[in-house]
Amino acid sequence: MIEKCEAKTTGAIKTGKIDLNDVVAEFNQTVMRLPKVSALTPKRQSQIKARISEHGRKAVSVCFLKTDKSDFLCWLNERGWMASFDWILKPENFVRIIEGIFDNKVSIPKNLQGAMNNLTNQMSCNKGGDIFGL
Repeated sequence: MIEKCEAKTTGAIKTGKIDLNDVVAEFNQTVMRLPKVSALTPKRQSQIKARISEHGRKAVSVCFLKTDKSDFLCWLNERGWMASFDWILKPENFVRIIEGIFDNKVSIPKNLQGAMNNLTNQMSCNKGGDIFGL
């Protein structure tokens, strides 16, 4: 459970046992293809605490990893758009990232699609046997 945010004399902002500055540092180290977060505003503190409260601290780390691996979120899309830290922390966007909506799609090259279709047909024709008909 997340407790009230308190400022320490070192300047670290803690939430129970979770240091919100550590969350920002993790984002900056993990998500290399997006702009770094330079300020931990009250709104960002609130968003981080809410996502941790709803999904747990590990889910935040997973979200950051998935964000970094997503070409779409990191501006490699037809519009040249990129996600921001604030966009990622919105409740609906956070869940969609965790669920894999923005994961890179694996596509089969056209020269292999025919081979895959042929293999699938052979497997369905040889019920109980292997693909070589043995």
